[in-house]
Amino acid sequence: MTVVNRRGALITLGGALIVGCGYRPLKSGLAGNPRLRVASSVARVASLQALGEELATGARAELARYEALSPSGLPLHLEVVRLEEVGEGDGVASDLPSARGVRVRVVARGRIEGGDYETEDLEASEVLATGSSPTSFEVARSAAARSAARKAGALVARAVLGLP
Repeated sequence: MTVVNRRGALITLGGALIVGCGYRPLKSGLAGNPRLRVASSVARVASLQALGEELATGARAELARYEALSPSGLPLHLEVVRLEEVGEGDGVASDLPSARGVRVRVVARGRIEGGDYETEDLEASEVLATGSSPTSFEVARSAAARSAARKAGALVARAVLGLP
């Protein structure tokens, strides 16, 4: 056996031993084929409560996509950690700085009740153009925040299931 073949055989043997001993990466989600239900979704700020519902909608849709949604499953608790807005495409108009767009970012996390599993903070964002009227911008901003919350809910569900 050559040195290269020995090294390959040792790596293969080492991989088999690690998998066989029950080793699991730290951020691999729940083991096996978990069944989950969204038990609660909260936003600590009252004005963001609608985002909590969108977060739950995104998580339920993603769990259903992977057939992991069950009314009798482990309770998954979701939380909107924060909502951020950052100017995109900054420019100068009439000697004043202005943004040509806004990135709305929702940061969320999930926790399994009765277990010690909690996701890290996960974020999802949407970009929208600034409109000519404040009313149309506010409507677009609200829709972007809801869309980002649904995406964040899906990311939390994927993290709990151990998916990338």
